[in-house]
Amino acid sequence: MSAVFKLKTWLRGARFLAHILSASEPRGQRQQAAQWLHQVAKQSLLDIQLETSISGRPPAKGLIVSNHISYLDIPSFASVTPMIFMAKREVANWPIIGKIATRGGTLYVNRESKQDVHPLNLAMEEVMNGDVPLVLFPEGTSSDGESVLPFFSALFAPAARNGWPVTPAAIAYHAEGARVQTDIAYWGDMTFLPHFVRLLGIKKIRAHIVFGETFPAALDRKELARNARQAVILLQKQARAALAA
Repeated sequence: MSAVFKLKTWLRGARFLAHILSASEPRGQRQQAAQWLHQVAKQSLLDIQLETSISGRPPAKGLIVSNHISYLDIPSFASVTPMIFMAKREVANWPIIGKIATRGGTLYVNRESKQDVHPLNLAMEEVMNGDVPLVLFPEGTSSDGESVLPFFSALFAPAARNGWPVTPAAIAYHAEGARVQTDIAYWGDMTFLPHFVRLLGIKKIRAHIVFGETFPAALDRKELARNARQAVILLQKQARAALAA
């Protein structure tokens, strides 16, 4: 790696961090936090040369369910329109990304604690009654992006119980001169800092998000999870095809 390339890489990282750290704290309800995240995501993705495009129309409210590949998923979705996210509790402790997610009003779920279920459901209801959608990654973890992992049906219980509308979506990436499976996808036993530094060295990254048709959640949670996963699998193929075109 040349000295000039190293310098450009670190400058990109410095700009990325500067925009995050200099952004004022969001105030008010989660809708204001979602708007804050939308603005920060648009700028920070420009800093790391990530371009996001979409097919379909994101819903104005309700639940969005998607596959999960990388820590870039949240800012990529957030750059499209204001959204609130649900993530595993560990994300709050991730360097940089955890700070962005928490400031952006992310709901954290601890799958090992039944005590968290009731307050989480109340927080989800608050978002559903608002004017921004809630994005859920029901695989429960990220993957290499080659397939869609099974969905945790328990995460669909509030939607099934309350009849919330569900919109399937899928995200895919293309990395110029790099491999998505190792340089964009963040999964397995990867550690953040080495991965993020490697990502900063990628000349250009493209993300494509496909939004499917919204369907009512008048189903039991297991059926809802199965139907949503099948829709996401099809949309993932469309997202990949759009990047390959």
